[in-house]
Amino acid sequence: MIDSLIKLRQYFRAGNRGLASVSKTFKGFTLIELLVVISIIGILAGMVLVNLNSARAKARDVKRLSDIEQIRLALEMYHDNFGTYPVTGTAGNTWRCLSSATCWQGLYSRQDSITTALTPYLSQIPDDPRNFTSCYGDDYLYNSDTTVRQRGAYLHWYFEQGPLSDKSCGAGFYGGPAPACSGIIGYCWLYLGT
Repeated sequence: MIDSLIKLRQYFRAGNRGLASVSKTFKGFTLIELLVVISIIGILAGMVLVNLNSARAKARDVKRLSDIEQIRLALEMYHDNFGTYPVTGTAGNTWRCLSSATCWQGLYSRQDSITTALTPYLSQIPDDPRNFTSCYGDDYLYNSDTTVRQRGAYLHWYFEQGPLSDKSCGAGFYGGPAPACSGIIGYCWLYLGT
């Protein structure tokens, strides 16, 4: 195939002298031809990488929904057995990291009693697939303090691909725009309970 293209190129370069007279003088491609080919390859590679990164972000969002569903089921099973959700504290805003020791730029920490409470229902508590380390949203959050305990519990997570909808957050979600952070589009939180 390449030999045919080279011969065709030689024929057009030769003009009316014929292919036989040019085959001896052909030394290679010109610099312009090489630059055009390299630029086309670069453009195609750039388009593939953009699509690949978008597909990876979508896959991470699907993983997040799957993780949240597993955590939700574990919390519901705990609630069925004990009649309440695991308590995170007594203050009004006691969000806890579910898998990391600290999360959300150090604003929140893990509470080992929650991990212990969920261990019979989950072999391992899932972690956010991207695990942002310099950003809010590096772990799934859970809250069930004594002020909301009578009503239920909350799960909180971020997503990367929008727009905010049942598709990005799952059924029964609440959500909103994310704070300025690289790659995060919005957040979701799910209320568990009555």
